[in-house]
Amino acid sequence: MFFNFIKKNKLLSFLIAIGFFAYFLITFPSGSYYCFNHQCGVYFWGAHEHDGIWHLAVAETAFSQWPPRHPVFAGANLSGYNIFLDLVIFILAKTGIPAIIWYFKILPIIWFILYTFLSLKLAEKIARSYWFKVFFLFFNYFGASFALFFTLYHKKSIWGSSSIMASQPLLSLVNLQFAFSLIFILLTLITFFEKNKIKKILIYSIIIFINLALKFYGGVVNLFLILGLILIEKNKLKEKLFSSVFIGAFALISLLIFYQPFSATKTGLPLIFSPFAMVHNLIEERDLFYLPSLVNARYFLYEKGFGPRLLAIELFSSFLFLFFNFGVRFFGLVYFLIGFFYKKINRLHLIIFLTIIFSCLLTISLIQKGMWWNTIQFTYYGLFLANIFAALFLTKLLSQKNIKLLFLAIFLILINIPENIDVLRGFNPSRKTSFIDKKELEALNFLKKRDDGIIFAPSLDINTIHKESAYVSAFTGKPTYFNDRHVLSITGVDWQSREKRIADVEKINLEELPVRYFYFLKKDKNYPTFIQKINSIKKYKKIFDNQEVLIFEK
Repeated sequence: MFFNFIKKNKLLSFLIAIGFFAYFLITFPSGSYYCFNHQCGVYFWGAHEHDGIWHLAVAETAFSQWPPRHPVFAGANLSGYNIFLDLVIFILAKTGIPAIIWYFKILPIIWFILYTFLSLKLAEKIARSYWFKVFFLFFNYFGASFALFFTLYHKKSIWGSSSIMASQPLLSLVNLQFAFSLIFILLTLITFFEKNKIKKILIYSIIIFINLALKFYGGVVNLFLILGLILIEKNKLKEKLFSSVFIGAFALISLLIFYQPFSATKTGLPLIFSPFAMVHNLIEERDLFYLPSLVNARYFLYEKGFGPRLLAIELFSSFLFLFFNFGVRFFGLVYFLIGFFYKKINRLHLIIFLTIIFSCLLTISLIQKGMWWNTIQFTYYGLFLANIFAALFLTKLLSQKNIKLLFLAIFLILINIPENIDVLRGFNPSRKTSFIDKKELEALNFLKKRDDGIIFAPSLDINTIHKESAYVSAFTGKPTYFNDRHVLSITGVDWQSREKRIADVEKINLEELPVRYFYFLKKDKNYPTFIQKINSIKKYKKIFDNQEVLIFEK
């Protein structure tokens, strides 16, 4: 059957092969042992050097209790964070296959197979066209923004184009939770075609339960999508209300179990209403669509209060935000609007379009506490759904059998390629990246075998994996006293007071810290001070010492 598919679908098969190779380069090299220029250790590329390690820390550390404990803020529970996939990895690691292998090797392969299969299955249901399948799969793999225009204009280069707009499909596996949440968006749209009403509602309920647990942003967008799909069903109003409440109950249960909202909101709501904050940088940044006179006018109008001119500036900035982030998909949205004007669209397309608008409105209206720009992730799902309209648009161009439109379609495909090349360049194994030295791995493995206890592992003030990272927790399976302010700022813990306690190395009282292990890196500039202090405390004994690390135990 496999070879028969290749024989009948050579172009699709080629696209799938290229896609697998590209996604392979994004994830597989990270988390593996290499030697580059006589520097041996476990290497991580791109965002994996922070985000991947953080999720490994959760999988290795958090689930020895429930509610799960915080990997880098010992004594606190981990709440208000998407932990479901980390919990799954924790369970899978019980098979004897390490969590790092599941995260960087096995699960990405499983995801790619599911993502490709479900994309093709949905394409068959939306439009019975071979070219629609090709275009839909292409955009699902390699859709890109129009950031290329900025780097070409300002730098005369394509390099850097993948890092100045919203993350595009090829970066999906950098955030494994996001990648798997796309599977459930695809399942939602496929389930819409299910004939059995009861079965459909049950599937929707399971989907939203898991989707919210996987990724909050995706769960919210998918809930809107599902409720919209229920609304357009040819059912009685009472049935629609019952279905909506039933599915809403599953969503609420998922939130209560996996996010512990009452605990997570003690330090304030995670999302803050701040309209248009996300779109301002398009006209403020010199490397983007820089319009200083318009920026000055906006600030001037702020002083006067909200009015039509200020609204016009904000809407123009929002248009730029959508146009450059959506890239070719923006023309797909225009194609939908033309069809809507001429009443040539169906109800499913309408709900998908409204869901795209909903996702973008959330991004434009809200910021997140800690990392204000994190709400851009709502738009990721709008970009994904817009792949449908981009594929429909290009399929329409080809169907016109016009040579000019054919060349236009080819151009609109090719313009996506440079940004993807830039993505792959960032994950090139030959490029300088972060790694954990083999000598430090010896220390971490030693500590992993010791009894459970809190670790004090000072972060280094250098731009390496040691600066702001959960790597000690990830590789020992034990919580650390204080690490990774990036994560602490978005997990709802009151970390500032603890930071003050350890900020001044000269004044810190190591004896008062409620920890069992002290993990000192010898390349830390504060290492001599720490050693002088701990050697004066008789109740701590040295249990490990090599060229890189010194470990004491209480």
